[in-house]
Amino acid sequence: MKECEWNRVDKSILPQSSISSILYKGSVTGQELLTEILVDRVYGFAMVDIVPTDDAKKFIDLKWLPIIKHDEINYNDLPAFMQNDSVKKTFPRKTLVQTMHAKNILLHTRLIQWYVLILNVLIL
Repeated sequence: MKECEWNRVDKSILPQSSISSILYKGSVTGQELLTEILVDRVYGFAMVDIVPTDDAKKFIDLKWLPIIKHDEINYNDLPAFMQNDSVKKTFPRKTLVQTMHAKNILLHTRLIQWYVLILNVLIL
């Protein structure tokens, strides 16, 4: 089917997808996508930005940062008790880190639901 033919198809008669309520929409805003994810009408993966709200900052006090991602760390990022000359030459290095924010991170929709509903983080 060519694009011009697809554009003439009445989208209201298409079958409802079991994994996405927005499958046949031409464009979707970020807020619409987030709403669909939170009410469990979209299933899969999404590339998102995560920003902690003031409510989520309580996890920093608990020293539990729930987002795990690859990031580059520098020697000065280490606490004083871990800094010694023998490891200084191995920095900067890329490693897994725990954080409260992320940009362009690939997350499953179930994990997005958990971050938003339980941890009170903003998904952009």
